[in-house]
Amino acid sequence: MDKPKSTKMNQNSVIVSLANALERTGLEKVCVVSDVLYKKGIADYLGVDLFHTTRGRTNCSYGGFGYNRGESFHARCAQKKLKNAPSVNSVFPLYICPEQPFNIPHLAKSCGAVYVARWTALHKAELTNSIAEALQKQGFSVIEAISPGEGNFAGVDGVASDAREKLLKFYYDNSEIKDTEPTENLAIDSDKKIIVGKFVDWERPTFIDLYNNQLRHTLGNKFVPYE
Repeated sequence: MDKPKSTKMNQNSVIVSLANALERTGLEKVCVVSDVLYKKGIADYLGVDLFHTTRGRTNCSYGGFGYNRGESFHARCAQKKLKNAPSVNSVFPLYICPEQPFNIPHLAKSCGAVYVARWTALHKAELTNSIAEALQKQGFSVIEAISPGEGNFAGVDGVASDAREKLLKFYYDNSEIKDTEPTENLAIDSDKKIIVGKFVDWERPTFIDLYNNQLRHTLGNKFVPYE
């Protein structure tokens, strides 16, 4: 998958990690559904079909701070164990957020995800590895990427780039890798380090597997399996 050079895209480590993971897996039939990636240049850079929405069918979802605005379909995908490998980009507000943030890894595991990980945007190699692993899993996977919300600094001359870099480094410096940590311990607290790592990696029968097995048992030779 050939990606055109783009200095602006190369500055976004999460997009670069997603692009590198797609290239590593060699997957060609991929679509990205997102509430934040809406510019044509991003689709060209990733080399995939891009849908600007958070609802409906998806292979890979890149969601922003809009968990309540459409990402609930993830639970349905997990319940049905569909082929779905989202990378949820958790963006933080400029000032304090009055809402208690979701514990995304715990929510994902509770929904039945077969692969769950969390990294900051500066854990570039780890983030790329996790996305590549998730894309090759059969079933629902979630990778949470912690990063600042770029829109918070839009139009502020001389501030946007510097502030973003400082926040990226702050999240990275205040994180701690704990692979296989129980997901109930992964809530983000401003007074504690952000726990990152790979927390869930297991296999489950997919919806299609269960569908074929059930109807094969019920209908016998009359049933034509769905491939």
